[in-house]
Amino acid sequence: MTVIPYGDEELTLNLPTGCDQTELNIIDPPPLYDFKMELLRLLESSPFSLNSNNIIALICDTNPASVQVLNTLLNSLSYITELERVRVFIIAQNGIPSDMPKLDSKYPIIYHDPRESAKQMIGYTSYGTPVEINADFLESTIRITLGSFLPDPFWSMTGSLTHILPGLTSHRTNITNTRLALSQKPMPMNFKAKRFIDASDAVELANIDMFLTVQTKTRNQIVGLSAAYSINDLLMLFKNASRIFFQRVNRYHDLIIVGAGGSPLDSTLFDAIPALYSALSITRRNGTIVLVSKCASGLGPISFATLVNKLDQLEQSQIPCQIGSEKIHFLLEVLKYNRLLIYSDCLDARLNDIHPNIEVLSNLESCIDAAYSSMTSASRILVIQDGHRIIPMTATI
Repeated sequence: MTVIPYGDEELTLNLPTGCDQTELNIIDPPPLYDFKMELLRLLESSPFSLNSNNIIALICDTNPASVQVLNTLLNSLSYITELERVRVFIIAQNGIPSDMPKLDSKYPIIYHDPRESAKQMIGYTSYGTPVEINADFLESTIRITLGSFLPDPFWSMTGSLTHILPGLTSHRTNITNTRLALSQKPMPMNFKAKRFIDASDAVELANIDMFLTVQTKTRNQIVGLSAAYSINDLLMLFKNASRIFFQRVNRYHDLIIVGAGGSPLDSTLFDAIPALYSALSITRRNGTIVLVSKCASGLGPISFATLVNKLDQLEQSQIPCQIGSEKIHFLLEVLKYNRLLIYSDCLDARLNDIHPNIEVLSNLESCIDAAYSSMTSASRILVIQDGHRIIPMTATI
């Protein structure tokens, strides 16, 4: 029996027998014994002083593990600096997840709006992207990003870099960066990708003093906490951590069942799309992919949802450049030669009408039956427990 994270729960898949079936399960490091002590050690060894003379900006994502570390950090700061000198920026472009822990309300919390928040131009990236960033953030003298990181086919790696662009940048900056994403082939851990380099340049312009990175396992348990003080140090940290994500696969498969990682990674279809990369990379042409994703908050950002509802009318060359365009482009690539079944008891069944190769099912048993209906004893089937945390590497096919 296979267990796949699903929202705040775990699903047990009872799969039919008679086919060649393989599983890829998450390789989780042991949990960190005491992340609070590790956080204090990192702060004490930092090359700057968190004293009352500084205005401190803390930029954090909404992952429950990240917020857990943030609350510990805020508690430490309450003893050494005044309330009004700490500004907390929460990166929540797709809304606040239901399982996000409560924040210490004593501190001013800022939710950046790319269109409405006051911003200031700080320069251009090497690709010519104008970097306009939150004006409140620029008033700070110590800047710390805090967040979890994962491989991502559209950003190469999420966390820290994406806290700045698109987390704190303007709509104009974000759209210019999105054009770079549309010009490249999606691939996780590709540190030479144009979009990744563009985001790195933006971070350098933002003068971040410390990158606190939280590594989590399934169910958001903290397994690592590290600090970097430059882009190069951060990149080395990413490269060292990446080894746990890759798993070797010896052949292509006819059916892939892939989990989207549970909350918050499967909160919306927008969030779940990166998990499809792991499936597509090893699916035979005309194969079937089953995406197991709760999607409790629906499709995602309005711009993305609008394009999803027009999928059957879109050509890849006709996709307008807006937030989420690169994911729509990739979704059309998935659907070009493959059938996509989505198991979700939250998504609207009317999505079955948006594209002939998409079917949304709210009953898990019916979804598995539909997936296996075209399989034979010669079919090869692969179950990927978490498409965000597992990247299959093909060897000999």
